[in-house]
Amino acid sequence: MAIQPVNLPTAAGIDYGNGDVRHFSPGDAVGVPSLQNPTRHLAQRDNLVAEKLNEVIQAVNSQEQMIPMPVVRTLLTPNEEVTVYNYRIPAGFESRIINAAISATPTSADIELKVYYSASFGGVTGAEIISTATEFSGGVQFYTEGEFIVALKNKSAVSLELAASLLLTMRPLGSEGALLVAAVVQGAPGDPGPTGPPGAQGQPGAGGEGSPGMVWTGPYSAFHVYVDKEVASFDLYGSLPSSFIARTTMVGVSPDDSWPINDGRWEAVAIGARGSAGTPGAPGPAGGAPTFFNSTVTGTLVTGSDWMAGTSSFASFYTTTLLQASRSYSFAFQQAAVVNSSTDGLAFIMASSRLCCTGHGTIYLPLKAGGGLCNYTNNNVHINVMSHGTLPVYINPLVDNYGTSPSVIVNTTSDGSGYAFAVLNPTPTNIAFSLFGAQQVVP
Repeated sequence: MAIQPVNLPTAAGIDYGNGDVRHFSPGDAVGVPSLQNPTRHLAQRDNLVAEKLNEVIQAVNSQEQMIPMPVVRTLLTPNEEVTVYNYRIPAGFESRIINAAISATPTSADIELKVYYSASFGGVTGAEIISTATEFSGGVQFYTEGEFIVALKNKSAVSLELAASLLLTMRPLGSEGALLVAAVVQGAPGDPGPTGPPGAQGQPGAGGEGSPGMVWTGPYSAFHVYVDKEVASFDLYGSLPSSFIARTTMVGVSPDDSWPINDGRWEAVAIGARGSAGTPGAPGPAGGAPTFFNSTVTGTLVTGSDWMAGTSSFASFYTTTLLQASRSYSFAFQQAAVVNSSTDGLAFIMASSRLCCTGHGTIYLPLKAGGGLCNYTNNNVHINVMSHGTLPVYINPLVDNYGTSPSVIVNTTSDGSGYAFAVLNPTPTNIAFSLFGAQQVVP
């Protein structure tokens, strides 16, 4: 790499009478004046030329010298990494890598060329200074006495033949000569460039910290696999619009199957409340002479699949032998009416019953088919329920004003034809119902 300095013969380096090619002196066989003067002038000229030439050689040797370093082709198996070259930086010099490249046969992007630096020699790893799958250019950092360690890696699933090359520079340590390849020199900041167009939309970020809340899934489906915190709407007991939150993974288990029994699968989020009263209709036309009469009409009591009757210690309560699950029973109502000759008027209806049961059921109001003057709806007929004959029943919310859970919940049916109720106590409980209301009779 370094150029050797000019080393003239000894005779030319001795100034014998302003220089001489040989030691011509008086008395030499050829020491005649005609030869002494010209040869002295030639010897001195050679001394001056050699001095300047050695200055040039010294300046050249102080510059950064480029050293190409090809790496032999290497066959690597899948996920194999090998060290293929150790390049030693001798004492008194410093070196840098200005280019490194790697390729594969067959072509593959799953390859890697890494170069490490170590202060010692003969190692297999050190401080990583280059890592590329294609080509690296522009290294400006110099490294002193030590070595560059070159490693190749095949990251693919097939064997590949890898080829690589490095281009180094080297110069004497502490040289003040200019770089062969200029280093980056930071100038003054330029004026801001124009605003570029908006970039492409990034990928959605990952969820932030915190526990996710409820996940709404819509109406309950027997085929959906519910997981913790998924919420579904469900008509409790077939008639109470409600919503429930899953507390475990399950499929085909409806809220009816596990609530109010707290088995950890479903928990109530909201139980449907009674709707507000509708807007009163316009007054009807004046009728003729009124007619008064009363009669017995028929409603219906439908027991649910979880219905279970019990034996009551009170008189007049329906017992186990009278009511069974998933059955329909006639429910007697008293009807009183004030109508004119065109059957236009007002009808009153009332009924009461005592039950000893648990589970859910529905009381459907009388219809014209059951002898009613009209199809009665729960918009005008109201219900009162007493538990054990003394305690009031809270229709909603699930916890009463005293902080205790009620024994019965009651709500209107979604079609307005009656009332759905549920006895929440796991054992049969004495419940007393009374219904009363009035409804306009329209011919």
